[in-house]
Amino acid sequence: MRTLFSLPIFFFLSQFLLAQSSDILLENPSFDGVPEKGLVYGNLPDGWYDCGFQDEPAVDLLPIPGGGSSQVTQTPLDGLTYLGMVVREDGSWQMIGQQLSRPLEAGGVYSFSVFMCRSKAYSNLRWPSMQMVNYSTPTTLRIWGGKEACNRQELLATSEVVKNSDWEEFKFTLSPSQNYTHLILEAFYDAQAKSVYNGHLLLDKASAIKVVKPAYVLTENDRHEFTQPLMGTDFRIVAYYPDSFKLFEAVEKAFSRVAVLEKVFSDYDENSEVSWLSDERKGEVSNELWEVLDYSLEVSRRSEGAFDVSVGALTKLWRKAFRQKEFPSENDIAAAKKTVGYEAIRTNQRANQVRLKKKGMRLDFGGIAKGYAVDEAMAWLKSYGIYVALVDGGGDLALGFAPPGKEGWEIEVPDQLSNGELTCQKTFLTNTAIATSGDTYRYLEHEGKRFSHIIDSRTGYGLTDRRVVTVTAATCMAADAWATAASVGISKLLTVDLKLDGIQISVLEE
Repeated sequence: MRTLFSLPIFFFLSQFLLAQSSDILLENPSFDGVPEKGLVYGNLPDGWYDCGFQDEPAVDLLPIPGGGSSQVTQTPLDGLTYLGMVVREDGSWQMIGQQLSRPLEAGGVYSFSVFMCRSKAYSNLRWPSMQMVNYSTPTTLRIWGGKEACNRQELLATSEVVKNSDWEEFKFTLSPSQNYTHLILEAFYDAQAKSVYNGHLLLDKASAIKVVKPAYVLTENDRHEFTQPLMGTDFRIVAYYPDSFKLFEAVEKAFSRVAVLEKVFSDYDENSEVSWLSDERKGEVSNELWEVLDYSLEVSRRSEGAFDVSVGALTKLWRKAFRQKEFPSENDIAAAKKTVGYEAIRTNQRANQVRLKKKGMRLDFGGIAKGYAVDEAMAWLKSYGIYVALVDGGGDLALGFAPPGKEGWEIEVPDQLSNGELTCQKTFLTNTAIATSGDTYRYLEHEGKRFSHIIDSRTGYGLTDRRVVTVTAATCMAADAWATAASVGISKLLTVDLKLDGIQISVLEE
């Protein structure tokens, strides 16, 4: 990869590593590590610390090869190992914890889940006699918030007794009364009238901690709007936040992030990373380019080429035609079409290596990069705790929590297409992304036909069918890409299948 991109990309990555999502991220949520039965000062899952009783065995990392002396045969749900925690008849119990990527805020509401089950047999050493005991009693999980390692300051949630022998997801709502920087997970059994008990929990695949409700109260006076020309359009941010200084700083970071991405994805810029890759046809690419290319290839495969980032040569040809209002020749279209084909893009994930096997192939991320940039801008806002926000990248929208006093963000969605006229209806949306694609305004007329600016890579021509597509999805990158794919044309069966991914597609045709 050229050194031109290494400094800005890695500079932003180092600051942005934990800001990719509005979620509070756990390190090693699947409790992966070296399988080992609990020992004093034994192995712990990477990223977690032991909060158990001093000089007592640490938590178990399972499975131990061959089952080990614990007799636990459960297979991991995710990763290579899972966690085993016990409570003991002497009144001691096991706990682990870690510092969060971002504090839980007082007054906020968060969701969290972890998969748990129990084993019919769970042999463990009784301490300090070193006798083997079956820790078989069903136990509960308690979740604590704290301000330092192993500091159990506020009990945030308690599970039901875990009796199931297969992995099940246990969901929790966390509502802290103070700010907490640490999370502690504790195996717990309320003995009540009983004096002797031994129990255990098995844990795997913890979720990120997701914001359900921001911690602050907003009014209409907290509304601010910002606009900056980026990626060939006006990027707009509307956000509500009580601290205007902090909001301005977050918006500046968000716009700066989009500016960096423009240097990666713009095929108008001959010095951009995508232009370099198209010229060189092979090389190591940035994480940003890799992520978007990887998802682009997935969409290409699922849509059977309706979406194709290798369409760059055709895009340049039709841009010239639109600019000069002169229809391209059949020979020029045929020559450009020979360079197209996502199947000829080879990738090596371990080294971020990309190779374009067709001579003359040029990449065009115009149908996905703006959506990705919108997601990244929204991620920066959320990393600052700004959740009531809208990011608009030329019609590609990411929407956060509803503005104060509203049921959602008021959005105009295409409703009807008739005689070339498009009408819209108002709707209210929150915590989603939406993109619209169509040829209502940008087209070229030739011999009585309208040819859209949206190119079908399979024919080499602009679309002639009148179609407007609206897509909602969890990410704006997905909404943007599938809006383009559905404009070219995808099967109804795929449309139904995409609903399982949370992607809703609405198509208006004339």
